[in-house]
Amino acid sequence: MSIELVDLELCNGCGLCVITCPLDVIRLDTVVADLEEYPDCRRACPAGVDMRRYINLLKDGMVKEALAVLRESLPLPAVTGRVCPHPCESDCSRREVDDAVNINALERYVADYFFEEKAELPQTIYAAGMAVVGSGPAGLSCAYFLRRMGYPVTVFEAQSVLGGMLRLGIPEFRLPRRVLDAQLDYIRDMGVEFRTGITVGRDVAIEELLQEHAAVFYATGNPLSRRIEIDGVALDGVLWGLEFLAAVNLRQRTEVKGTVVVVGGGNVAVDVALTALRVGATGVDMVCLEAAEEMPAFKEEVGQALEEGVRIHHGWGPRRVLGAEGRVTGVELVRCDSVYDNRGRFCPSYDETVTRMVDADMVIMAIGQASDPALLPPGLETGGSGAVLVDPITLETSLPAVLPGATWSRDRRRWLRPSLRQEGFGLYRSIFQEGRPKSREVSTSQKGQEGARRKAWRVWSASRPQCFLSI
Repeated sequence: MSIELVDLELCNGCGLCVITCPLDVIRLDTVVADLEEYPDCRRACPAGVDMRRYINLLKDGMVKEALAVLRESLPLPAVTGRVCPHPCESDCSRREVDDAVNINALERYVADYFFEEKAELPQTIYAAGMAVVGSGPAGLSCAYFLRRMGYPVTVFEAQSVLGGMLRLGIPEFRLPRRVLDAQLDYIRDMGVEFRTGITVGRDVAIEELLQEHAAVFYATGNPLSRRIEIDGVALDGVLWGLEFLAAVNLRQRTEVKGTVVVVGGGNVAVDVALTALRVGATGVDMVCLEAAEEMPAFKEEVGQALEEGVRIHHGWGPRRVLGAEGRVTGVELVRCDSVYDNRGRFCPSYDETVTRMVDADMVIMAIGQASDPALLPPGLETGGSGAVLVDPITLETSLPAVLPGATWSRDRRRWLRPSLRQEGFGLYRSIFQEGRPKSREVSTSQKGQEGARRKAWRVWSASRPQCFLSI
């Protein structure tokens, strides 16, 4: 049965009309594309990738053109093709028929097809240079798009290697280093200058950067493990998730032996557990507050951990780390009755009468990530929680021409919309092209009747490797 009439108001871009048209005259670009609307999959994508467009190019065998569409939104398509949680597939309209299109695999295929592709050097249009502090996902994103706009860009990285959490926090079995290096080389070929081993504030002052550059973008991320204060965390054999992953990824000496207990239920905890198995652990137990269906880690990664022999203990929290002669011997756990309160906020409740012991030779805490306030420039205005206050229009901080990388706090539970990303780059243009002093004037006039400039909360670091927005 063919579809002979398309109702544009009901069309969701599934492509069924194209497949079944008896005269083969209907194309998506003659139907939905003219409406300039976002299909559900693209709306769910943090980067706003035009899946419908590049997949249709793939269907016609136009792989290079499909890659060009990807690069309009993604600086590192071969990376996201491997580590992105692909929320687009959860909202894919094809699910109403049978199953979602494997968008993530198609993205990886397109990126790998031109894996060794060299970038064309964009024309430098503006003389004013831009400085980016940090070479993680947000920093690379910002540098990539600014270079495409025609700005000279210099990236300052405190580590001796580039990539931020992409290199330090993601295990090599998930993201091969040759893939990351190839993507970095592509951005370098665009004319972006990378300077490693330089800590802004120690090796170079923020004032020096502002003298040499029109603006500075801070993308220092969440490089620290969130700490928990319980008895025994100072014992020999207690490690912290991100620091453990960084040590392994940097090939530093990391002695792991015996049974390892990993505390946490997120993706970092899963990566820590699987990494521990690969570097010498004879067994790994994961302890998490959540029930199996509530674990924040992706289901695919949890499944992989179970397949590789990781034992997961649901509904338990750490009460104290046990030890003898200064060395870890185990963990005392307490039953967790609920993780969130009736408003959906993280507020674990425990039954102190129900406990158990788990033997361990090592304990690795992987309960979240935290920013490092020491990386912020002095004089930056922050709120009570440590988040940086920014202008809601220009996204400037209290220091003129200094902009922070942004992410959403976890309790907001939603993605940045592509329209916000597009507006963000428009604001970059207004700040960079019109000059620094005008950015504050613009924010007041654009706010208009909504009142005088209000400060808006923005968390200053980019904590999600899969979110490549740099506004």
